[in-house]
Amino acid sequence: MQRSSGRRAVSVAFTLAVLAAGAAAWLVAAGERTGAGVAVLVAGAGLAMGGRFRSGGAGPRASFGGSLLGRAVETAPLAALAWTLLPSRAGVAAVVALAASFVASYVHVKGTGLGFSAPEHPALLPLRMGAVAAGLLTGWVEAGLWASAAVSAVGAAMAVAAVAGQEEPA
Repeated sequence: MQRSSGRRAVSVAFTLAVLAAGAAAWLVAAGERTGAGVAVLVAGAGLAMGGRFRSGGAGPRASFGGSLLGRAVETAPLAALAWTLLPSRAGVAAVVALAASFVASYVHVKGTGLGFSAPEHPALLPLRMGAVAAGLLTGWVEAGLWASAAVSAVGAAMAVAAVAGQEEPA
């Protein structure tokens, strides 16, 4: 019974995150930045809750699914921002934030796939989304996007440093 309840909580949290990310993308496209900022906050909270619930020993499939959902949820508002803001500097910042997010994820996955311990801190994704939300809510969109890109770069650097400090796997 406990296991079923935990799965349900993860499903609800991730469903909330996906719906909020879709709403954020739609609101960005509609020019409703404040509403989009709130939706991005809700999406980040949903991912954080799902990750917290899932951290109790989930298997590889759950981890893969959670990672895939995290990328999709983060991509929706960033892609919408890039689409609506290009060719401005803020649009470039959205593209850089999106690319940096994928580089950070790639470094983590590649290191792990090669047998290294390349942890991705669970707070980084909600922190990146929080930076985007803060930018949308305060009107400092470009600054929020650059902050999100910086958090991604720090996450990638942490994974690279972790791998660099290890012996090669056998």
